[in-house]
Amino acid sequence: MTSTTERTLSTVMTDLEAIKGKSGPDIDRRWAELAAEADTLKARENRQAVLDNLARSAPGTPLSGDEKYQEARNGFTIVDAVRAQMPGVTDTRVGRAKEMSAEIERRTGQKPQQGGILVDLTPAAETRATMTTGAQGTAGEAADLIPTQQRPDQFVSLLRARLITKLLGAAVLDGLTGNVGIPRQTGAAAAAWTGENQQFPAGNGTYDGLILSPKTCGSIAELSRNTVMQSSPSAQQLVQNDLLAVMAQAVDAAALAGDGANFTPKGVIPQAGVTTQYTAGSLTWPEILARLTDLETANAVPNGWAVGAGVRAMLMATPKAASVGSGFIMEDGTLAGLPAQWSANVPAGSLVLGDWSNLLIGLWGVAEILVNPYASEAYQRGNIQIRVIQSADVAVRRTQAFTVLTPKAASGG
Repeated sequence: MTSTTERTLSTVMTDLEAIKGKSGPDIDRRWAELAAEADTLKARENRQAVLDNLARSAPGTPLSGDEKYQEARNGFTIVDAVRAQMPGVTDTRVGRAKEMSAEIERRTGQKPQQGGILVDLTPAAETRATMTTGAQGTAGEAADLIPTQQRPDQFVSLLRARLITKLLGAAVLDGLTGNVGIPRQTGAAAAAWTGENQQFPAGNGTYDGLILSPKTCGSIAELSRNTVMQSSPSAQQLVQNDLLAVMAQAVDAAALAGDGANFTPKGVIPQAGVTTQYTAGSLTWPEILARLTDLETANAVPNGWAVGAGVRAMLMATPKAASVGSGFIMEDGTLAGLPAQWSANVPAGSLVLGDWSNLLIGLWGVAEILVNPYASEAYQRGNIQIRVIQSADVAVRRTQAFTVLTPKAASGG
């Protein structure tokens, strides 16, 4: 008997159909074998269906790593990687950062450029970060007599856009090397009911593929030498959060609305299967429900909304209908019974409904930190210039799994 891993349920059913009218010991034995094989395949399909349903609603998670490596990676901060490249700095944490960089190089094959340090940012690729530089308070007449106590634990952070693609269920593929091809079925064989002696439709499924190719995102920042040299865990966490935020913010924004131009990944909104406009400021309940129909027509099962600036307040104040007690369009953070995540990374006024497991975020290697303590302007201030680079790309497995609502100008406006 052919291995069940090479057969489908329809193949087994065809074999059963061929012998259902026959009898005899061999036929009975064969029937029992095929029935058992069918039961095994049905159980496997049921298990896969459960996993597929969970994947639609579960937050996305990185797809690689082991426990000991995770512990070692989380045991040092990015500040350690920065300090490891500063002349004359040698201590236990610096040594650990260099060892970690060497381990990442061994695992990924990625080599740091010009003496940089490799840093695995996977756990924080979608973590909201909370650090920026700022000025101290202005001095008064007795400033020279009053010491300044730095409180990095009370740092006033930037207000950043929320990172929502992972919360909605995007799949993160990390540790990639080279271009990545993902096969995709675009058409299925046909089936039809026919009369006796009439021909059945013939044809095979059709296929194409998605290509993920690394696109490079980078940033150059300047940090105070004193901040980097601080032994305070709070000070180190501030620096680390800011460096993580730079890459995470860029990846999240590109995954949602990247237009594919100028080396930017192409995100969900420009590729959505359906894009519909509504009159700005007057979104209605029927217009929301129609988006569910968009995805039902495409055989997609949505698991959440991405909501742009201004939409949440409008929907929370808009009744579903004129009748008393109809409720509001958006209540308790849900929209049409599905969770809604809001972020300024979504274009203002726009909404995206989709099955977010169809969004893939690919990460090549790890982020690389390169310190330059001799950059002219930074050097004159005693500061340190830092360059951060990450290669990533975005792919949408099924564009039909997403539908978009965008605002148009009100008539007469």
